Amino acid sequence: MAHPFEQMIAALCVVVGGLLERFARLKFAFMEAGCGWVPYWMERLDEHFEFFQPTVPWLTKPPSEYMKWGQMFYAFEMDEKMLPCVAEFVGAERLVFATDYNHSDYNFPHRVEEVMERKDLSDALKTKIMGKNAAKLYNL
Repeated sequence: MAHPFEQMIAALCVVVGGLLERFARLKFAFMEAGCGWVPYWMERLDEHFEFFQPTVPWLTKPPSEYMKWGQMFYAFEMDEKMLPCVAEFVGAERLVFATDYNHSDYNFPHRVEEVMERKDLSDALKTKIMGKNAAKLYNL
C-alpha cells in the first residue's frame, strides 16, 4: 500500500531537487507502484510550483514537464483500468511493462498475454509499453 506514496516522494525529490537538469542523460524508473498516481502528482506539483517557483530557481519548467520528459519512466500494473488515460496524460512513451515476477499475485506465465489481450489498449500503445519504451529506458 505504501509504494505509490514512496514513489511520489521520490519523484518530488528527483524533479524538485534538480537532478534532471543537472544530469541530462540520467534516467529514472518508478516501479512497484502502478502508474495511476502519476497524473495526480503532476498536477499537484504544478499547482505548488506556481506559488513556490522562486524557491526552486533551478527549475526551468513546471514539474509535469520534467515528468513527461524522456528521463522518467513509470511501470504499470496489468489490471490498471486507468492505463489508457495515464498513457494519454503522461505520454505513452513514459510507461513500461514490469512482470512483478515472482510475487504471490503474479499470474505466471500469462502476464504478457493479459496485457496483449486488453481491448482498451491500441496496438500502437501495446508496442510501446511492452518493449519499445523499455529499450529506450535501458539504451538497447
